[in-house]
Amino acid sequence: MKLLGLEVEVAENSFEKMKGLMFRRKLNHALLFKLRKPTRLGASIHSFFVFFPFDIIWLHNWRIVDLREEVKPFTPNLTPRKTADCFVELPAGTIKKKKLKIGSIVKLV
Repeated sequence: MKLLGLEVEVAENSFEKMKGLMFRRKLNHALLFKLRKPTRLGASIHSFFVFFPFDIIWLHNWRIVDLREEVKPFTPNLTPRKTADCFVELPAGTIKKKKLKIGSIVKLV
């Protein structure tokens, strides 16, 4: 089990989920998106109007099913390779620093 040890913000309503990291200046905590049901395409994101790189992990039952490091600003589409029930946007470098990999079980706090 990997403990991220970051403060967690939860995108709870539709507006927060739609906005995500757009128009923020930086990210120094985890931003959690819970999905209504496990999905692959519904867990897709973009980084339009995100002005800094970030890491993302997609989870199913708190196990990492896919991840991307250093997502660049204005990336048009990122879709996980497998079904996810939530995903977490993280400060750039977190995946490497915490040695996260596909199959790791994650605990956010």
